[in-house]
Amino acid sequence: MSLTVVCFFGLTGFSAELDPKAEAILKKARTFIAKESKLTGVNSLRFMGTITDPSGETGKIAISLRRPYQLVQTLERSNGIIEEFGLNDYEGWQKQYRADNPDRYGLAPLDVVRLRRLRANTFEGLNFFSTKTSFSRKIEYLGKQDLDGTQVEVVKILYGSAQFVRYFDVSTGELLLSEIENGERIQEQGEFLVDGILFPKHLITFRDGEQISRLEFQSIEVNPVLDDSMFTMPPLPGLKKK
Repeated sequence: MSLTVVCFFGLTGFSAELDPKAEAILKKARTFIAKESKLTGVNSLRFMGTITDPSGETGKIAISLRRPYQLVQTLERSNGIIEEFGLNDYEGWQKQYRADNPDRYGLAPLDVVRLRRLRANTFEGLNFFSTKTSFSRKIEYLGKQDLDGTQVEVVKILYGSAQFVRYFDVSTGELLLSEIENGERIQEQGEFLVDGILFPKHLITFRDGEQISRLEFQSIEVNPVLDDSMFTMPPLPGLKKK
């Protein structure tokens, strides 16, 4: 299950015909991580972990997702600065503040490109290799390749300018690698079994062959109760309630 951390249109209406080979590998990938009833029963997720850059600097990361398109991701750096990305359907924001002074912050709405990426991440994170297609979500089968000595089947999922290229083990359906439109490659390692669903323990991100981050999850919750206020766009700093 990839958490690579958005489509501007909803996922209803037009439905493109899905290549049977792509459908088969996505269904195999879903079966690899859980029973279908487990996956369709997921309405929210919460991840807590640490992320490390090549210099060894670490930060605390928290990601909360809720259907249909709600997400809040926070990264607390070692200097006490917290960076937050939020999404409430079509409304997205970036916020920055200090951990010891959360009432004083900078805020900026997301542009269309970043909103599309965040929305795509949210749908993918909650829907576990869904076979659904629509006007705004297309799926292409790219055939078989060799990935470091392992035969894989490659599927591309497109949300306009945002895309995921997924590399699945031919025999098991396990996701081995994901690549997004900026060239970053995300490798999954280890296992974290929660409520019958198999999640990765680590996400390792590479760019131009160099590792740029390593994310390790310490805890994962399936269907946590998430307060609506989490997904409300904060007021502009000059309009905060006194």
